[in-house]
Amino acid sequence: MEKKIHHLLKTVNALGKVGLLIVENEAELAPKVAGIRQLFMAAGYQEASDYLNLMDLLDNGQTKIFYGEREEKLNSKVLEIISEFEAGMVSLSDQKNHTGLKVSQWNPAKVSLVIILTRQQVEKSYPRLFEYTNITQSI
Repeated sequence: MEKKIHHLLKTVNALGKVGLLIVENEAELAPKVAGIRQLFMAAGYQEASDYLNLMDLLDNGQTKIFYGEREEKLNSKVLEIISEFEAGMVSLSDQKNHTGLKVSQWNPAKVSLVIILTRQQVEKSYPRLFEYTNITQSI
């Protein structure tokens, strides 16, 4: 598992793209979460807690970011960020704070983003998800 994650991080970081890490067995997710988080943090990645935090990290120049979905499928706002990743800019409504439109800009060539989902979350998510991710790794 560790070797696969390191390979994914190295590739995503070198390309400055969106990577997708799929945990095949959902029952194994809970025991693996701490280890996965530790590997990402050791590699200099910062965790995004939700789509607004992800937008803040991108806007503030963070170059290594990971996001682990906590719901049963990928958040539609996170999907929007992924779909616009190579454009380097996204505008989304701030539904959490009800403050209107939030805009984030970043240099897509210098930022790597990894999304962590279980196989069940992938299957329940949007069919076009794989069109927006560049590198996929299963563990």
